[in-house]
Amino acid sequence: MPFTPFHLGPGAAIKATIPRKFSFIIFCFVQVVTDCETAYYIVTAQYPLHRWFHTYLGGTLVAVACVFIGVPLTNLVVTWLLGTRVRSPFRPISWKAGFYGALLGSYSHVLLDSIVHPDVHPFRPFTTANPFYGALSFHGI
Repeated sequence: MPFTPFHLGPGAAIKATIPRKFSFIIFCFVQVVTDCETAYYIVTAQYPLHRWFHTYLGGTLVAVACVFIGVPLTNLVVTWLLGTRVRSPFRPISWKAGFYGALLGSYSHVLLDSIVHPDVHPFRPFTTANPFYGALSFHGI
C-alpha cells in the first residue's frame, strides 16, 4: 500500500538521535515521492508496481531532486512563519541536513520494500536479484 506509515519509523529514530543534522521533513517528502510511482502503477493497473524509484540508483536521483525542491520550499515557508511572529517549532533546514534526510529516506524505503515486495529489484539495472526479499517473516503478526 502506498504511503505506509511504517516507512517513517526509521526517520523518527534518526531525528531523535541527530536532530540538527537530519531533516525529518525531507525524509517524509522522499517517502511520499517514492510511493507516488507505486500509486501510479496501482491506478493504471500495471505490474510490476515497484520500478525505477524503488532501486538504489533511481532512489538516489529521487533523493537529490527532493532536496533541491524540498529544502528551498521548506525554508521559504519557515521564513514566512518566522516573519509572521507565529510561534513555530520549525527552523530553516541546512542543505546538509536535507541531503542526509533525503538519502536515508530513499535508501531505507528501498530496503524496507525490498524485504516485503517480490517485485522490487533494488540493484537494477545491474541485476534483478533481490537478496533482501523474505529476510523477515511476517507470519503470525
